[in-house]
Amino acid sequence: MWQFMALPCELALLILQYSLLVALVSSSGPGTGWKTLQGSLLCVAAETHAWKKEAEYLIIRSKVFHGNSHAPLVCYAGSPPLVIARGGFSGIFPDSSLPSYSLALNTSGPNVTLWCDVQLTKDGVGICFPELKLDNATDISIAYPGKAKDYSVNGVPTRGWFSVDYYLSQLANVSHVAKLVKSPSTGMWLNVQHDTFYKQQNLSVENFLQSLSTKRVSVNYISSPDADFLKRVRSNFSPRTTSLIFRFLEQYKIEPATKQTYGALLKNLTFIRTFASGILVPKGYIWPVDSDLYLQPHTSLVSDAHKQGLQVFVSELVNDVPFSYNFSYDPQAECLSFIDNGAFSVDGVLSDFPVTPSAAINSEISSPVADCFSGLGGNAKKQECCLPCRERNLSVTNAVLDALHKAGYHKPGSPKVMIQSTHSSVLKIFKDKSKYERIYKVDENIRDAVDSAIEDIKTFADSVVVNGIITDFPKTADRYRKNKCLKHGKKASYMSPVEPGKLLKQVTKSYLPPPAPPLPVLNDSNVTEAPLPGVSGKVPIPSAAPGIAAAPAPITA
Repeated sequence: MWQFMALPCELALLILQYSLLVALVSSSGPGTGWKTLQGSLLCVAAETHAWKKEAEYLIIRSKVFHGNSHAPLVCYAGSPPLVIARGGFSGIFPDSSLPSYSLALNTSGPNVTLWCDVQLTKDGVGICFPELKLDNATDISIAYPGKAKDYSVNGVPTRGWFSVDYYLSQLANVSHVAKLVKSPSTGMWLNVQHDTFYKQQNLSVENFLQSLSTKRVSVNYISSPDADFLKRVRSNFSPRTTSLIFRFLEQYKIEPATKQTYGALLKNLTFIRTFASGILVPKGYIWPVDSDLYLQPHTSLVSDAHKQGLQVFVSELVNDVPFSYNFSYDPQAECLSFIDNGAFSVDGVLSDFPVTPSAAINSEISSPVADCFSGLGGNAKKQECCLPCRERNLSVTNAVLDALHKAGYHKPGSPKVMIQSTHSSVLKIFKDKSKYERIYKVDENIRDAVDSAIEDIKTFADSVVVNGIITDFPKTADRYRKNKCLKHGKKASYMSPVEPGKLLKQVTKSYLPPPAPPLPVLNDSNVTEAPLPGVSGKVPIPSAAPGIAAAPAPITA
């Protein structure tokens, strides 16, 4: 079933299609073909992330996080901070899936490190999957219907399809070989979260990791929240090739070996140094926030850890989950706060969106495209005024013109004013009474417009779509507009915008929705309107309800 190609590199990802399995394979030597390993690492797709961005406030970021002058990066290892792609580009595609790993490799920096949450199969083979259960993002429940089982996970009864109930060959039968992805310069980070559970099933993660080390599969980092596990595997790996990282969970949780909270262990970094060369901490350990999501002063954790000889990696940097308002909804600004703040720099960033730290770190180091994202300054505001000009008997157009005139917007050198409306009758009034730029907004989805409709629009509007960006996040738009990389001759792949429809092509056809009916064509009848009615001298004012103040008198001509 397996098909391989001869490739001049030592590590590749074998991608399996439908249930999205990925196996690590290794070369048997120069000039030979590829072969599977007995201890090969099979990666199973994670559950798809669903997200919803919330936008309520616009907060101007403090100058400590950006500016025209940059402090040198203060990394313990003396090299640029590491970008760690959690399950690939898992903020867009399912964790550890073919599209996720491929997008991470194609859009991030050249030395991005791929993160894998290690689980074990019934025959002791490691697989990459973010959870113990496989039924959340694969079709295993279809391939093996009625095979769900119950296990105790950290003392909690849990039912599902667990990897420990299936041999590697059984999981492979769920899918078909798709292709090989070559990544010779890519690092590998293995995270072991459930060593205790596997020991209860008479399986050993330790033995699996040791089998990798004897078969030329290079593992750069191994992390775990279990201090005892890291102590046991320490003698199996050279610190020159594999770094052991102690992963801190939430501060109130109990570390299984010491029976102390992770918050308490944070105060004993000397102890951590006896079995690990670094720590991985949630971002709140470094930059805490208050209950309203505003930043508090940073802690001394990074500098304290560096003094103990520990590298520091930060996790939970996710673009589509609400983070501190101090960053004005700019995930790159949040990333820069951990590597460019004048006081410290972490040694690596774990992100579901690896392109973001790649761009942030690239702007801080010497490279052919350095400075592309730096020096993008303050928050240039552009206001948008929505005009309810269709309300009967209210000369809102005259009121707006009068207000603009009194504010001096008609004078030479004043800020540019653009009037937008979905009604031609409104824009015609502004054309007759002012020289402000007029934008006609089509309030329905269309696929085309007839020539006569376009000519009609030209009689009262300067454009149909604004030659700029209307946004609730003006700083983001302004930074994009000032991005020097837009004119750079040789852009890195992560600097280029995604082509329309390209991500959709990554979706299997069977999962696509049915084709939508064709959109209508904009014609004259959609554009032409009767003139607005005249303004009456008086407008009846409705009486206010008891206890409620009456509305102010409306504006009239």
